[in-house]
Amino acid sequence: MIRTDTLSDEKAKLKAEQILLELKNGGDWNELAKKYSDDNYSKNNGGDVYYLRAGMVDESFENAVFATDSGSIFPEPVKTDYGYHIIKVTDKLTGRFKISLQHILIDYRSEAGGEFKTEARKKAEEILARIKSGEDFGALAKEFSADPGSKERGGDLGYCERRRFIIEFEEPAFKLKVGEVSDIVETKFGFHIIKCTGEQEYPPFSEQETVLRKMYEKSIFSKDLEKHIQNFKSKINYQQNEELISFIDSNNDSVKFNKFFESDLSQKVKGKPIITFSGKEIPIDTIINYANTERIFSNQIVKRKEIESTINLFNRTRLIEEEALSLDENNAEFADLMADYKNGIYIFKLLSDEIWIKVDIDSIKMKELYDTNKEKYRFPERINYSMIMVKKDSVANALYNDLKSGADFNSIVKSGLSHSGLVPVDMNEYSKRANKLSVGEVSAPEKVNANWIILKLTEREMPRTKTFEEARAEVSGEVQESETKRLDEEYNGYLNSVYQPKYYFENLKNAYK
Repeated sequence: MIRTDTLSDEKAKLKAEQILLELKNGGDWNELAKKYSDDNYSKNNGGDVYYLRAGMVDESFENAVFATDSGSIFPEPVKTDYGYHIIKVTDKLTGRFKISLQHILIDYRSEAGGEFKTEARKKAEEILARIKSGEDFGALAKEFSADPGSKERGGDLGYCERRRFIIEFEEPAFKLKVGEVSDIVETKFGFHIIKCTGEQEYPPFSEQETVLRKMYEKSIFSKDLEKHIQNFKSKINYQQNEELISFIDSNNDSVKFNKFFESDLSQKVKGKPIITFSGKEIPIDTIINYANTERIFSNQIVKRKEIESTINLFNRTRLIEEEALSLDENNAEFADLMADYKNGIYIFKLLSDEIWIKVDIDSIKMKELYDTNKEKYRFPERINYSMIMVKKDSVANALYNDLKSGADFNSIVKSGLSHSGLVPVDMNEYSKRANKLSVGEVSAPEKVNANWIILKLTEREMPRTKTFEEARAEVSGEVQESETKRLDEEYNGYLNSVYQPKYYFENLKNAYK
């Protein structure tokens, strides 16, 4: 990587191109990385940044990586926010989402700071031999592992993704198949024995959509938005007043955004357009106000760089609004959607004015309908029961014995007691069980799902006709439906008589081609 914060963009790109040419002429990659790279993390390791997955790096870097074959160098320097990169793909693997691991760590560092590496390796080899002979990995981890974070869990590290561990550990771990145990692996922490115990496949898109959306918003959205805005600028004849920006830049060394309107400079440029588009002018005053309102550069001096940055941020909102306001003129699908929305509002308003507000639901109509159809409004057989619910059978049995000894059902427990009120006998599993009881009878404890219940039937009511008050809600709904239908038919009849439409029902088949 050649950084652009210490060199100009032009010089950084030229330097990267010269290094790339040297590589094409046979230069040693590792030596050139060590000599020229500004990435202190990787330069001494041949520029190795290890395995990458989509969404981990800058979009332009990622696109170059995935477009390059293993063992090849991307043909030109790649520009990111950090500088120019020369990219070589050293390997490609089929991705594994997550694998579950166990490990045993044998530490060869003594408390005094010395090392007993030979003894530690011998111990690791002995443990590995015991594993291969069939002894339980987890039990051996609990006995011998020096990793306090996983020792008591039998060395379990849970499900792991790439780049969670140091390379020396991860590389052999991700080469293991489920059930396989590694040879002895050495890292700076000691000697490891690793076992792969399971694997999770990549979840379906439906489960990852939110994660992918966040990845996009974090790494790609901003650049896509900028591209979109630049494309829209060309459609609306967007112009930036470079002369005005240069005038302010060259005539101001001290005035800050938050003091701009108090300055002599403000009087010289006040009201002058700084950007124009679609025949509209945005004055410099608007941009200064935007910077102060959003507190972007309010305490900084008004110079070219700050003005242009403010304009760019302003455009992200203002130009998107401009596009949205004209979207129905340029996007047929959106125009159709808005037309449907507008027509829907008209229809809603029409139905409201001509039908719904005219529906009259008075008590006389409701009583007439009830008296005419009284037998239609009936309650089925209903019961009222009380229920005690507890988690343990021992508690349920103790309560049941107390009830048999005369304890009051409603006061025997402080919590876990409920009353149903009158409900249909087949309303739920509890009502069906309570229906088998006689009034006043208490059931023996029964297990339902994960709980133990005791039921008491307190009331039984046989099927009967509802009173008018009990049936009021049903009757009201039927009156409303009947009146709405009548008014709808009347209004449709009126529209047909006025406009005399012709119907071509045979053409409906064309809608399904």
